[in-house]
Amino acid sequence: MRIAVLGANGFIGSAVSCRLKEEHEVIGITKEEYRYFLGATFDVLVNCNGNSRKFWANNNRKEDFKLSVQSVYDSLCDFKFGKYVYISSMDVYVNNPYGYNKKIAERLIGDATHNHVFLRCSSVIGRSMKKGVVKDIMDDQPVFISPDSRIELITNTDIARVVDEVISLNLMTQAINVGSTTTITVDEIASFFGKAVKYSDVTETHVFDYPVDKRFRFKTAVEYLEWLL
Repeated sequence: MRIAVLGANGFIGSAVSCRLKEEHEVIGITKEEYRYFLGATFDVLVNCNGNSRKFWANNNRKEDFKLSVQSVYDSLCDFKFGKYVYISSMDVYVNNPYGYNKKIAERLIGDATHNHVFLRCSSVIGRSMKKGVVKDIMDDQPVFISPDSRIELITNTDIARVVDEVISLNLMTQAINVGSTTTITVDEIASFFGKAVKYSDVTETHVFDYPVDKRFRFKTAVEYLEWLL
């Protein structure tokens, strides 16, 4: 199949491209190359693009709208495709600007396409990660979520596996929660790495405990942390 990956040089997009190249013709589309593919046709468009900085989004709503909503609208107009796979977020379930914009993006895709899949991802980790609570703890940096937060984890490579299976199984018109089968606290993450937690002066409480799709054989939060070692 001919598959386009938007944001192919990003943290998730690079993992998706690497995985799909094993069986498909993959066209990686970056910000710099975007204009060269205007009007191109693909069997599948996988959108790994958009803003992933949650705390930044909450303080920069207009800019986040451009990155997370306008960019999705552009992709719907700029390319032709049979299936649209959108890397979304579990934040669509909570009341914050970041999640609200992801929800708008999903609505745009749903209204414009008849064959789409939304992957609502939990906190994404991986060996090349540059941000996030796990990265902050590993680097002895302050974390911005509160001690009573509980989150689910997922690796960028497991997201890539799910994208591959969604395409192989020809799943369509559904939203899939992508994350660990268990939750974990900041203190538990710090204990796993033998670190002391440094909390920022300003923190938010995040409780992400949403049921994940059992079809995709997700692991526990600790098992995903073990994968990093």
